[in-house]
Amino acid sequence: MVISVKYFDEMFPWKDIYSLNIQEIDEQHKIWLSIVNNLYLQATGGRVYKNVDYLKRAIDEALSYTKFHFNSEEQIMDKMNYPLIKQHKLLHAKFIKKLITLKKRYKQISYSMPDSLIHDTFKTYVEWVIDHIKNEDKNISYYQINNL
Repeated sequence: MVISVKYFDEMFPWKDIYSLNIQEIDEQHKIWLSIVNNLYLQATGGRVYKNVDYLKRAIDEALSYTKFHFNSEEQIMDKMNYPLIKQHKLLHAKFIKKLITLKKRYKQISYSMPDSLIHDTFKTYVEWVIDHIKNEDKNISYYQINNL
């Protein structure tokens, strides 16, 4: 898996508000944001038409990393006996289905009109990553602080 090094101003930078104070998850969330930022870099400023093949590979990488991250996060929740683990796993499964749908769309992408797909990709990732971390994943942190 190729994780990019920061060479540009990030559209979606890591913020302390995203921290769960669970190092393994926080580091994975930072990598996740790095993947989204790199996708954004490759898809903006007229680069999208030059980078369609890259974007197809990148969405595969993003899906693979997302599965890895969810598995790690679920193992951590399981070890701490997190009471909302079933609901959390359902949210993860729904997001994976969304990503698989996006992946299928990338396989069919044309070089002439990828803009709507790019928009949908960022909307999906940004809404998920930011909202999920700040809301659902924060509950894991609160549980850990109050119960362990």
